[in-house]
Amino acid sequence: MSHTPGTPAPVDRGAGRRRAFTIAEMVVALSITMVLSVGIASAITIASKALPVSNRPVDQIVEAARGAQLLTSELACATSVVSTGATSVKFAVPDRDADGHEETIVYAWSGKAGDPLTRTINGGAPIEVASGVQSFALSYTTRSSSTTTTTTSPTQSAEAELASFTGWPGVSLPTVQNYTVSTTSWLCQSFGIIVPPGSTAVTFTKVTMKMRTTDATGGKFNISIYKSSGTGSSAPTGSALVTAQTPDSSLSGTASWMPVPLTNGRIAGPGQYYSIVASGTVANAMTAQTYSYALAPDNGTMMGTSTNGGSTWTMQGNSRDTLFYVYGTFESMTTTTTTVNHNYLTGATVTLRTGTDPSTEVTTSVQTLNEPEVP
Repeated sequence: MSHTPGTPAPVDRGAGRRRAFTIAEMVVALSITMVLSVGIASAITIASKALPVSNRPVDQIVEAARGAQLLTSELACATSVVSTGATSVKFAVPDRDADGHEETIVYAWSGKAGDPLTRTINGGAPIEVASGVQSFALSYTTRSSSTTTTTTSPTQSAEAELASFTGWPGVSLPTVQNYTVSTTSWLCQSFGIIVPPGSTAVTFTKVTMKMRTTDATGGKFNISIYKSSGTGSSAPTGSALVTAQTPDSSLSGTASWMPVPLTNGRIAGPGQYYSIVASGTVANAMTAQTYSYALAPDNGTMMGTSTNGGSTWTMQGNSRDTLFYVYGTFESMTTTTTTVNHNYLTGATVTLRTGTDPSTEVTTSVQTLNEPEVP
């Protein structure tokens, strides 16, 4: 703006004041704001729909699928199975924490609608892997096989009487005689046994004789089993197979039946003929009761005596025998065949639903890599 010199300059009334929006500018600005507002509202709506909502079928399917996938992925690597059930499974997987031990995992559901499916590892606190479970079921596929083993082991029979003499058939009044044993005066009584077929050993467990004693010196008497020289009426041969030493004080002064237990009396490869040998550690150690009868029949047993500590024997023939019982057991080898059936886990199917809508049920299957045996 120009002015004449020497005169005051004219005042510009618009200077220092802000220019207002025109109507056109306002319309454009409002339009842009509306577009942005709609866009922001749409973005918020879309974002809110992306958030998980537990009662939506799609979210229930996702949660069920996540839990089923975790279970099947671990079960696929199982190295052993502890237990399998319709709503629980317990198994072991390879070491995961480098402690040198396998990890034991348990998946379980209580069976009550609304309770969670839980996972427990190495006995720790249960961790929820799917909440609000409405149904959960496990089914398994297995492979069966069997193994047969044959074992041979010794079998011991019950103790039984192996041989005895209490008199001759048809002889009602034999002569009762006695024979006293000492360190040099020995008595023998041969006998035969019937060895059952297949027997691998005989164990002599006890000899019972009719005996008494007059010893008051604290001596002892010996009862031994020897092999016989070949027949039931022959003298003992070799060394004692088993010997039991008993204090004379265990006997009374009157002849009575006295059992003498034998220990370690097992004889492998049993023969048929044996002999009882009685001796003492002192004079008059023990007196055994015998029967004699001149016309006694041959009963396969025979008494003998020795005056030189068993170096030589004088057999008494059929006419004299010592009263005795011999007890024992037989051993035989028994073959046992055992068949063991095995079931191996080859796969499993998991059915899981966390929503009330049946359409949200998830079913997934898995094959095991190691096929562990199912107990």
